Amino acid sequence: MQILKDRLDELLEKAVQSGAVAGYVAGVSRGGECIALARGTANLNTGAPMRVDTRFHIGSVTKILTTHLLLNYVDAGRLDLDDLVVTHLPSFRLREPGAAERLRVRHLLNHTNGIDAECFSPMDENGPGATRDYVEKLRDFGTLFGPGEAVHYSNPGFVVAARLIEKMSGKTFNRALEDELFAPCGMTQSCTSVEQAVLHSHAVGAFPDPATGKLRATLSFMLPASLAGAGATPMSTVADMLRYGEMHLAGGRTASGQQALATEQIEAMRAVTFDMRSPNVPPVGLGWWKVPVSGVTVYWHGGTTIGTTSTFVVCPELDLVVVAGGTGPGANALHDRVLLETLAHLGHERVVPYRRTPLTRPMSDYAGDYLHYPMHLRVVNVANERLSVQGDWRVMDEAMFRSLVWPATGEALDKFNRRFAFDGGSLYEVGLSPIADGLFLPDGLNDEAMCGIHSRIGLVSFHDAEGQPAGAHTRLRFMRRAD
Repeated sequence: MQILKDRLDELLEKAVQSGAVAGYVAGVSRGGECIALARGTANLNTGAPMRVDTRFHIGSVTKILTTHLLLNYVDAGRLDLDDLVVTHLPSFRLREPGAAERLRVRHLLNHTNGIDAECFSPMDENGPGATRDYVEKLRDFGTLFGPGEAVHYSNPGFVVAARLIEKMSGKTFNRALEDELFAPCGMTQSCTSVEQAVLHSHAVGAFPDPATGKLRATLSFMLPASLAGAGATPMSTVADMLRYGEMHLAGGRTASGQQALATEQIEAMRAVTFDMRSPNVPPVGLGWWKVPVSGVTVYWHGGTTIGTTSTFVVCPELDLVVVAGGTGPGANALHDRVLLETLAHLGHERVVPYRRTPLTRPMSDYAGDYLHYPMHLRVVNVANERLSVQGDWRVMDEAMFRSLVWPATGEALDKFNRRFAFDGGSLYEVGLSPIADGLFLPDGLNDEAMCGIHSRIGLVSFHDAEGQPAGAHTRLRFMRRAD
């Protein structure tokens, strides 16, 4: 493992020196042997160094934990994955009559519920009622497709799942997570509140300064508490997340011998529940995405919070866990390099996740407008078998602005009303080159760059097969065709 550690350390050092990453911490466990390494600065406000025991926001990796908690109640017989959600949350409603009443519990955990509220970030309630308030406000939102018809990355689905956990446990989501998962899994350095975070070394997100281009600390520490179940509040360390991943590899049994999650539920999380059959949308189980990488199968989830991203991988066939957290715009690319380098060290070289095939459809088939809350994409057919895509916000209320844009820019809401989430840039525009019918590569990228996970989900695919809703897919988000 020392050879691997030296290779990874070199990758981290180069990324930090390039200015793309402020700080980065990573860990690998193989057969119970662990390495951990850290580079850069944890907090650009104070200059505190990133350490191997520095806490970081795990973001949407939380969705694995939310799934775990809910499946414990399934295992106890208190609910079933095929139960209608309204059986347990009778007041749950969406804007379209009958839409909420058709959703089943499993649709919350595999991103097939179709709720069109992915960036909804209410801030009216930040206390114990934040999750309940979020779910109540979903009555103003519609759907992109019917239950089980497609995949659309679903923060709202996991907030509704968190509300189910609150109803089952009689606790807030954060308290249930601490009592029913962190404690039995021995995750003693993990927490869910700012009050706990300040007692220990903790990473603060970083963005490029709009004026200088140099990295600076985010202006906000945490996403709204209403998104706790989707990833706003949980923070962890490399050691704790490696421990948690090892529990998954051990069939739900912790190092201390406690059965934290039934083996049957561990297997249920990995079993494919829906497959869009597109390289940029991995098959999804319950919580986990099942991804082929370098000739092996890994179970993965990533996370994005304010200026911080994370990655979490378990690979049963290699008895492997990889976890990392980084701050700055280059962290996702580094996540991919860390995983690919680890797999190469174990004898598994990079594999491009698609084959280029001759085109049979004209580019004009894809031109049009595509929508989801809060984004609008306009796809334009241009010369030489290429597409141009422009994206902008259809909606930007004050709460969304304060949670998604202001932390990076510090700009006033009325100054910029067209922003793309988290990057601090204005109108989103990119050219696309075809790989095959319905599958496109964004400009500036090549086949080799798509071998990782965080990169390949940025491919753009178009879907209009019989029995499927017509739309476009990128970064795990579905956008309904509007024309």
